Amino acid sequence: MASTLLDELPCLLDEAEDLMARLSCHMELLSPRGLADTLSTTGSEATGVEEQAFKPDLRQRLAAIDMDAISKFFGRQFLTSQPVAIEKVNAVLPVGEAQLNALHAFTATIYQLLRRLHHWQQTAWEALTRFFADSNSTSNSDGSKNCMLTFDSHPVLTRLVLSTVAKYVKTSMFWCSFNAIPGLLALYEFLQHTQTLPSARFAAGTLADGPQSLFSPLEHTDHRVREFVLHFGSNPLSAIQRDFQQHVTDGGAALTALTLSCFERFNACCDLAQLRHQGVFDLEALVGGSYASHLKLVDLLAVSDISDWVVCTALCVPHQLQGKDKSASAQPAHGSASLQLWDFLELVARDRLVLVLHRYTVVNLHDLLFQQLMSSLSTAAPAALSTTASRTFGGGRQASTSLKRIMNVISKQTLRTCGSHHRQRREIVVWLLQSCVQLLQHNPALLAPSFPLLLAALAMASDELEWLVCHAALRTATGSNEPSCTTPLLPSHVKPKHLQRVLTSFAGVETELAALLPPFHRLRGLVERHAHFLEDYYQVFLAAGDAEGIQCAIQDLQEEASSSSIAAMMPLLEGFSHRERYAIDLSSPVKATWAREWRQTNAHFAAEGQVPLLRVLRERMEQATQHAQFVSDNDRLLEHAARFSKCWWFRDIIFDRCFEHALLDSSPPSSPIALLEILASLAAGDYALEEVVDKEDAASQSRRMIQILARMMKGIIQQLEIGLENVVRRDVALQRDETSLLQESKPGQKEAKPALPSRRTVRFSRTPLNAAEVRQATPTTSQLLQGSSGLQRNRESNTHAKCQYPLEQLDVDERCLALASELLVHLAQDLRANTMKNAIVQRLQACFTRFLRSLVTFPSSSEGVADIVTLRCPLRDARVEIQCFLRATQRLFGGGGCKPNGNNDEGETLDDALQTALARSLAVERSSSDRLADWALDAPWESEEERQHWRLVDRLAWFYVTLVTRRSCPDGNPALLLVSVRKQCFLPVQEGPEVLDPREYTSHGALNHLVALVGRNGVDVICTTLANVLVAQVQTLRSTLEAEHQALLAIDAALGNNDISTTNSALAIAIAELKTLDDLATQFIRIGTTAFLLQLLHAFGSQATGSAWQTRVTPLLEQEERQTGGHAAWRRLLPAACAAGFYASVWRRSTYLVTAEAVNTNAHMMGLAMARLLPPPHRSLAVRRCAVAALARVSTCGGGGAGQTSNKGKLQLQHQAPLPEANGRALLEAMKLLVAEATLTEPDGDADGSFDLAPERLLPQAVLVLRSES
Repeated sequence: MASTLLDELPCLLDEAEDLMARLSCHMELLSPRGLADTLSTTGSEATGVEEQAFKPDLRQRLAAIDMDAISKFFGRQFLTSQPVAIEKVNAVLPVGEAQLNALHAFTATIYQLLRRLHHWQQTAWEALTRFFADSNSTSNSDGSKNCMLTFDSHPVLTRLVLSTVAKYVKTSMFWCSFNAIPGLLALYEFLQHTQTLPSARFAAGTLADGPQSLFSPLEHTDHRVREFVLHFGSNPLSAIQRDFQQHVTDGGAALTALTLSCFERFNACCDLAQLRHQGVFDLEALVGGSYASHLKLVDLLAVSDISDWVVCTALCVPHQLQGKDKSASAQPAHGSASLQLWDFLELVARDRLVLVLHRYTVVNLHDLLFQQLMSSLSTAAPAALSTTASRTFGGGRQASTSLKRIMNVISKQTLRTCGSHHRQRREIVVWLLQSCVQLLQHNPALLAPSFPLLLAALAMASDELEWLVCHAALRTATGSNEPSCTTPLLPSHVKPKHLQRVLTSFAGVETELAALLPPFHRLRGLVERHAHFLEDYYQVFLAAGDAEGIQCAIQDLQEEASSSSIAAMMPLLEGFSHRERYAIDLSSPVKATWAREWRQTNAHFAAEGQVPLLRVLRERMEQATQHAQFVSDNDRLLEHAARFSKCWWFRDIIFDRCFEHALLDSSPPSSPIALLEILASLAAGDYALEEVVDKEDAASQSRRMIQILARMMKGIIQQLEIGLENVVRRDVALQRDETSLLQESKPGQKEAKPALPSRRTVRFSRTPLNAAEVRQATPTTSQLLQGSSGLQRNRESNTHAKCQYPLEQLDVDERCLALASELLVHLAQDLRANTMKNAIVQRLQACFTRFLRSLVTFPSSSEGVADIVTLRCPLRDARVEIQCFLRATQRLFGGGGCKPNGNNDEGETLDDALQTALARSLAVERSSSDRLADWALDAPWESEEERQHWRLVDRLAWFYVTLVTRRSCPDGNPALLLVSVRKQCFLPVQEGPEVLDPREYTSHGALNHLVALVGRNGVDVICTTLANVLVAQVQTLRSTLEAEHQALLAIDAALGNNDISTTNSALAIAIAELKTLDDLATQFIRIGTTAFLLQLLHAFGSQATGSAWQTRVTPLLEQEERQTGGHAAWRRLLPAACAAGFYASVWRRSTYLVTAEAVNTNAHMMGLAMARLLPPPHRSLAVRRCAVAALARVSTCGGGGAGQTSNKGKLQLQHQAPLPEANGRALLEAMKLLVAEATLTEPDGDADGSFDLAPERLLPQAVLVLRSES
């Protein structure tokens, strides 16, 4: 019998799922929710699915009929079965023939489903009764009966039996919850009867008196279906209890014993914190490749099922909750003789408040238990109701407590504790999910050995998700914080005030879901993506480890073959000792046939009472069976562990409230994108939608998913649009404040005219970093204001109020950037993201058009007067605003360059599509697009007051930018910038003025302290900022070289002569033609300094930031090589400019940090820039030319004065003071650094061997010295 159930019970379970899904689909048409969904799917937003698949006529016609009145009328007729006049019945039914046909088709479907339910109930009941009869047929030596089947002896059969019992209870409760079913059956009988009557007489309603004028339900009913409905319809649980007491041997004692055999496994998995402390979730061992072999990982997969088994067992046999004589009761085989079903039920009841029947149908668990226990005890003697029950259920000090009192205490305690308990469980589950995600991202091959842990983590997340939506979604009936008296969370025997006191423990549903769903979805995606590792790993595991262990276990049994019981088993076990059987052929349609044979054999051994002898072998065979499933059936195991169906059935909570909260509130930006991906996976069929089998129902659910997907995408795009608008608004406000401050500070900041004739000796540089470059480099973004739909604001041309943005609003700004980043990742990974990309482009293009039109005034046209479009603001402000909009779009959507379709290499990126669309809109709105080049205006820096409100990482990024350019520090008081930095404890506060020493901020200790403050991610932000500054400087240098290419060609020609004496005069004449000598030197110094600073910070950040700037600069250099001619090529202009830079006055005035050992840092930075920017094939020749120029420069310092120059030369070198010996040495050291860089890059190059140095001598001791002497 037991072996037969292994084939029969899975079919019964599948049949029950099919019946419940079909019944739910059809009965949903009568519910308000089903009608609402039906009406919403018949609108203009319908997809391309054919309408014939949905039977719209049936849905619409049922929606137009008063089904409540009809079901109530026929429900009374079904119960009374009294004859009724046909005219009276016709008065209730609709008149139209089409509506009658719809009713007949609908009721016929319900009738067929009830017939199938009746047949399924009979089959399931016969299978269960035969099993319990066989379980009680085994007698012990003392005459008592014992059930040998337990969860330990045969977990598969135990799971099937208990799941069938639970499904039997849930199915009965589910179909009985539809009060309209009796009326629909009576309506079907009447409509079926009327088809036998003459259609004309029935349609006219003129039936004469006689036998045909009355309808007798008993003459036309299916009595088997009628008895089935009457038996279970009023109280299905009471009917099930009576059946168990009357028709099952020992009144369900075997079922109770089978359920109690799961107690130890369930109890060991209740406390996740203890499991974590015991090392069940030990990830350190998994990183090394160890196998996740803890036995409790398998038990965690069955925790939710076990709780349902216990509840349904208690509802079937509540009389087993009472204590009985141990000799007369069947005890579980695990040896816990003192354990009773009540103890197990109480443990489960304290953990939940509701029981899920199907889809979104839930009932209050404590109400069910209270009603069924009281109903069961009411059949006993009235005197025993208060004494026996109290002794049975209370025990101990509560011996005098009534059952109602006990249930009241349990329900109140559950209300107080279950919410906080599950919140703690979810914290551990979220931690475990995130850790597993990091594990697979670190090494996807670790999926195979850690697969049991991953399944357990996904199963726990699925259980917590179901618990959360079932409890929190039905917290109130109105959505307010006030408890409802009809809420399923509140038991009927508990006062509402007890729920009101603990509503806070059920609050925060949106936040909890936003924290749980993203890592849950991400981990399942990673497991599916790398599932191919499972086949190879576990095939080897089975053929080697499992097969050898099974063979050893069988050999140990053979050594004990002297026992008659063991000798009888050996013929059945010999077939499992062949190791070649455990090699799985994936190409074969039948895999692991030995697994089925073992389950049948194990069922036979359990029935014969041979369980203790096979403990070791059984454990090894169960492990091998599990590994075989990992190879051939891992997708089904993953789908069962990671279930997302409840996300759809509670879609108003997940995809409405939670999505809105994640999009607008303080949830991580990845949450709304994860919710979007989850729903897209459900709609595409990547995630199985359970409890749906009907094609019509599946197509209808798919239509609803697509509609909600469109709404969610629209919400995300709208939020991005709002964020972009506010980014632009804030950038414009900052630009205006900077302009106002610059105009106020100009009179006091004018510098005196230089006394020397050369303008190159006046300023450190005439080309400082402009505000546009640093604004693009700095990650500070605008605030995200909710509810804003436009960029309308008050424009004042003379005075502007200073805008101050709190730190909290800047955090909201970061959400906009993060949301855009997550969206780009989603577009790059999702193959169906073209629709969303097009929607983003269209929405932002419309926003840009609206923004452009807000800058001008369109007067109303009249006869004889031409339409004149005028600006609402000055032209300068309009230019700045358009520049801010384009820059903000690039900053938000230009990162990564992710293509919307990973398989389409020719697909256009979102950034390219946006830039094309915005350029098209701008060309349409403006009559002359050539003026756009004039709109790139330099603006002053952010004011000091604005920097006070920056985030810490932004202030630190700005601070390191000030180490690259002196212009970023306020003149006269460089310590003002450090004040905002010290507010976040980066530097200790000191009294009085101080000198800015870059070594304090670039030493190893300072950089370690920087990592401690902002972390490695913060260091990456700083590196990104510096990389952006470096790219901007390279672009500026390219423009300078293009402007000075004639003079630089002359310098290149002078450097072609290797004679130093001739080169000195030729260089002096050529350099005199340069107009931007100091600018060139300054740009070289800044590029080299920024690259060197990035090299220092790279050791404290991630690996991705090391060569990010080189990746961005290389295309610029290649483009320059292609665009410029041979005489003005980049490889010729760049060395000439670097050589001329040695004659500038900038680097000569740098401050020494260490007098004896220091070398001139600016000279080193120029050489470093030269080595970094020059293409490798041309580096050796350029190095030689720069070395010649440096040696020529040094030769002018040896005699204590400047060399002679041409009498017509514009550059007078005599005014320059002689360079000290240290400066000459600095030039030589800089040349050695440059030559060594070229040698390291090209070991086979033609560099001069005299300049070859060891790498350890290349690092200059003076790290960053950028301020010139005043």
